[in-house]
This record gives sequence, structure tokens and C-alpha cells, in this order.
Amino acid sequence: MKPRREAEAVTRSGLPMPVVCTPRDLHDSAGQPLGRIWVARDIRRRKQVEEELRRSLAEKEALLREVHHRVKNNLQVISSLLRLQATDSPSPEAARLFQESENRIHSMALIHEQLYRSGDLARIDFRDYVDGLTRNVLASAGEVGRPIKLTVDVEPVALDLDIAIACGLVLNELLSNALKHAFPDGQSGTISVAFHCADGSATLVVADDGVGLLTSGGQDRPGALGQRLVAALVRQLRGTSSLRGDRGTEFTLTFPIGEEPPAALVRG
Repeated sequence: MKPRREAEAVTRSGLPMPVVCTPRDLHDSAGQPLGRIWVARDIRRRKQVEEELRRSLAEKEALLREVHHRVKNNLQVISSLLRLQATDSPSPEAARLFQESENRIHSMALIHEQLYRSGDLARIDFRDYVDGLTRNVLASAGEVGRPIKLTVDVEPVALDLDIAIACGLVLNELLSNALKHAFPDGQSGTISVAFHCADGSATLVVADDGVGLLTSGGQDRPGALGQRLVAALVRQLRGTSSLRGDRGTEFTLTFPIGEEPPAALVRG
């Protein structure tokens, strides 16, 4: 294909006119080359449409960014209300439930905050998100300063919004559960988070070297909200999960990526 070049011509009235130039080779009757001419075509209309599309896209991006910002603000308001409710609750069990709900909402607010600040309004860097989420879970659980080491090995992959929210909620539940059950009586230990992608699938592993399931019952009671939520999120991601609890606890979630995103709603 012969190269085409965009240039700027001048109309008879002296106004600039964008054109696209295409070369044409000239030959004599015997087929011998005589030279080349450039044919210019007026592309003012195309340029006008392109500019209108750029302007429209910029307006939509600004609107979508504002939507993420407002969603984040609304989620933070709800989170603050739950925190106040937990503080005023006379029941320690009720206060714990309010705090758990606050952590779940905050995990979603973090995603909208990251989208608002990033250049991509539909996908987030999951490693950056996990860094913020783990810090929040540790701080909310009052684990800062406790002899628990957290190791994070997360691949810097961009995930769609729905997938990132589902993974974030799963991670929030697993970390909270490990901090609650794995290291009783102020014991020290390590919690590890790993996330890697290969061959069209992603694997999230959350493990600890605590007392394990057989010793502590290191999961919430059967049918508890946390367990039901994790099970629903695994189904939403069209994934599979496994749980090992003989030496510490290890939860593994594997799900496909790069396909049509899962439904946004979680149903138990």
C-alpha cells in the first residue's frame, strides 16, 4: 500500500485546509515510469468529527471520574456511620459486626478512590489496591504493632472493576478471619497474600502459619455471613476454591480472567 500523508493546504481565500495526500505513479504508454504526483483530498469534515469525538470523550471521562469520586464519598459516609454505630453499641458482638461491615464497605471505597485518581477509569492496578486494603484491615483490627508479619506477593495486573471488587471483598474476609482466629493469645506469626495470573486464569492465595482449623476452628461458624459472602463471590467470579487447615490455614481461589466480566451483584 502506498504511503498516505496528512498535510495542510491553503484555500483560495487563504484559510488552512487539512488534506490527506496519496501518491500516484505516472507511466507512458509503454509502461515506463514518468514520475509521481500527489493527490490531495479535503479532510476538513473528518477532522471536525474527530475533534467532536475527542471533546465528547473528554466530557464523558470527566463525568465518569466525578461519578467514581461521588461513589467513594458516599461509601465513606456509610463507613463513618457504621463506625459511629459500633462505638455507641453497648454489645461487643454488635460492635464487631458493625466494624466488619465497615471494612467491607471501605474495601469498595478504596477501588473507587483509585479509579478516580488513575488514568484508566475502568481497570485498576490490583497490587496497589491490595497494598491499601491490607493496611486498612490491619489498622481496623488494631493489629498494628502486634507481632504478626504480613507478606504480599501480588502481580501488578490491571483488573476490571467488578473483578477487583469481588477479589477485594474476598481478601478482606480472609484477612479479617486470619487476624481473628489464627494467632490467639497474642501469638506471633505470618500471613501471606499472593496473586498471580497465567494462561487466562488468576489465582489468589491467602495463608497463615497459625494454629490451623482443627485447633482453633479458624473459620467463622458454618453459615456465618463471612463464609456465605466468600462462597457467593467465588460463584460470581466463576471460580473454584480450596481450603487447607492442617498446618496453619491456606485458602486458594482460582478464576478465569480476560472473559466477559462477572455480574456486579452478589447473591448468596
